[in-house]
Amino acid sequence: MGGDLGWRLDEAAGVVAVAFAVLAFAFRTPAWLRRLTALGDVSYGIYVYAFPVQQSVAAIWPGIDPLVMFAIAFPVTYGLAFLSWRLIERPALALKRIVAPRRTGQLGSGLVSLADR
Repeated sequence: MGGDLGWRLDEAAGVVAVAFAVLAFAFRTPAWLRRLTALGDVSYGIYVYAFPVQQSVAAIWPGIDPLVMFAIAFPVTYGLAFLSWRLIERPALALKRIVAPRRTGQLGSGLVSLADR
């Protein structure tokens, strides 16, 4: 085929199906999964601590099975992320109101709008 881009119809349908599933899952998250974030915003802590925890587990148990690694690393990472949220991130965000109070009547980024000219 002259215009073939290397995609077969079933591959393209699979890509569309996965994209749809990701978006549907993002906007219709099951209740059991929402409970993971009910205690606070641990997403940044998971991002920060996941790699060091996984590397530590891999160093302690070389050749560990990936599912066993996940079973060990996820609860440890989640615990560290929760502690980080409660002890560091949330208190730091509370200080934002004291240190840098929001000014009314100005754009937060310092940009001047066209209406002000």
